[in-house]
Amino acid sequence: MNDQHSVKNIVLRNFRGIVGPMGVEFPVPGASGSVLFILGDNGTGKSSVCDSIEFATRGVISRRLQGGEKTRREVRNLSDKKAPPSVWLEISSGEHFVRGAPRGHDWVWPEGSSPLQRDNPVPGFEYAPVVIRREAVESFWRIPAASRLDYFWDYLKPPGVQVRTSADERTLTEYATALRNVKSARLEFLEILPKKGWPAEFVLPTHSVIAGDTLYRALKRYLDGQGKGRVPSKRDRAVIQFYVDSLSVEERLRHDAAQAKLKMPRDTRELRLLLAGIGPRVAGDFYGIYGEEWITDIRFDIGADGSLDITLIRDRGRPLRPEEVLSEAGLDILSLIIAVELHVAAADLGQARVLVFDDVFQSVDAIFRKRIVDHLAGLLQGWQLVFTLHERLWLEIAKRAFDNTKFGTSVIHLRSGGFARTPVLISVQTGPLRDLEAEIAAGGSSVAIAGLAGRTLEGLAERLSTFLGVTIRRKEGDRYEMNDLWPAVKVEIDKSAETKAKVLAATMDHSTFLRNRVGAHANDWADGLSDAEAVESARHVIDLWRVFLCPSCGRFGKREALGSGSWHMRFGCCVSPIGTTQPGSA
Repeated sequence: MNDQHSVKNIVLRNFRGIVGPMGVEFPVPGASGSVLFILGDNGTGKSSVCDSIEFATRGVISRRLQGGEKTRREVRNLSDKKAPPSVWLEISSGEHFVRGAPRGHDWVWPEGSSPLQRDNPVPGFEYAPVVIRREAVESFWRIPAASRLDYFWDYLKPPGVQVRTSADERTLTEYATALRNVKSARLEFLEILPKKGWPAEFVLPTHSVIAGDTLYRALKRYLDGQGKGRVPSKRDRAVIQFYVDSLSVEERLRHDAAQAKLKMPRDTRELRLLLAGIGPRVAGDFYGIYGEEWITDIRFDIGADGSLDITLIRDRGRPLRPEEVLSEAGLDILSLIIAVELHVAAADLGQARVLVFDDVFQSVDAIFRKRIVDHLAGLLQGWQLVFTLHERLWLEIAKRAFDNTKFGTSVIHLRSGGFARTPVLISVQTGPLRDLEAEIAAGGSSVAIAGLAGRTLEGLAERLSTFLGVTIRRKEGDRYEMNDLWPAVKVEIDKSAETKAKVLAATMDHSTFLRNRVGAHANDWADGLSDAEAVESARHVIDLWRVFLCPSCGRFGKREALGSGSWHMRFGCCVSPIGTTQPGSA
């Protein structure tokens, strides 16, 4: 991607629930791309961070779901309504932008920051929104076809130009009908009260409130002048009521129609081309994730009235609507794929390859979550991505999918600071060493560190038993414990070409002892274990784990034979024997 259009840093102040200032640093994408995972419970500020990215880059937060109407979300911090919301943005080119910075306030942004006005997007962010949100994915199929095009309202829309929504177009259509009805009502009234019979200074009323009484009195005066003693008939009164009702409808629509006329008609030609182009790709994506091979294409038909019909094309048989044949999970996956592929198409036009997924997987079954992230990791190579998540297990799964495709990944954890306070932002480790390294960094007790070190070593032994192809005597039920696995694993490590692996493996005998005495059993001896001894043993476990992990990308490497039973490690990012200094290692 053109990393000049990637996001490097943002700082939020008085933005929704975040008082700030709160800064978030983003991993800059390389050739493969980058992912920032934001972990946190509901209400900790994850969506606020997502909204701030879109607010900073686009000037608007795209939460339009139906009829072109926005789902209103207050961007001010409600605990301090006097302080306007503001976001400072740094992109990878080194340019700084600020959105919403008030003049004369008691704080200022860094010198050289370019102020941005509303509807003035940062260059490279003009073609599409930045965030795909869960509520949009889940509500897509509940939107009637007549209004569904408004789901894509902020795509390919000229910045700074007011464009008619489908609601505006309906208002104009209804107003044109109302005007015709008023004209018909006037003609009918002229049949019962010709213009030559109008009283002096009489004009047809333009306000429905007085129309009925004015017309009735004028007609009564005309009939009295005829000298026949006739009163307005039932038909006469019906004509007058039709005039009043038609005028009432015209009055109700008059203001909205005037506002709609001031806006530009929406040109959907480019959107039609994009939607038509993504149909086959969406069908292929959907098959890869959901497994419906009978779908050969997906057709998007935009009507002259702004409606959007979506149909599934088959080899044989009539086209089907997705709502007729797909489960709720299938519909959610399909709407997500449509949104993603439309962003890919917008990127081909020049949109920055930056995309934020705000809690979009929460309602998707676990089996499909894994397939989706695997697919996205392949489809969005070179993109800068952001994911918000609730669960640590899901974080581990998603991170592994992107690590395996060489994305640069980073994780932060948001913890609520409480009302009118800034959330606490914590850097989070993932992977097999996460808990042990965190416990050491936190200055945990010797017993806790020794116990975690034992568990981490047990995980390594389990992994290496298959990685190194060790031979273990079978047990009943094929259940193997640490004492079964480690001796056989150590034999294979001793065959390595480098001394470092063998030295570390030798120290594991002591770590295994600590695991058995401290981590697995309650005893008086454990209380006398020194912190230094526990930490030293734990660091040996960490170092041995790192022998097998690529220092650049963190993925498990591959074993490469050297002959005579010896071997060393090969990594995807670099090749280095065990024990030598590798790129990225200290």
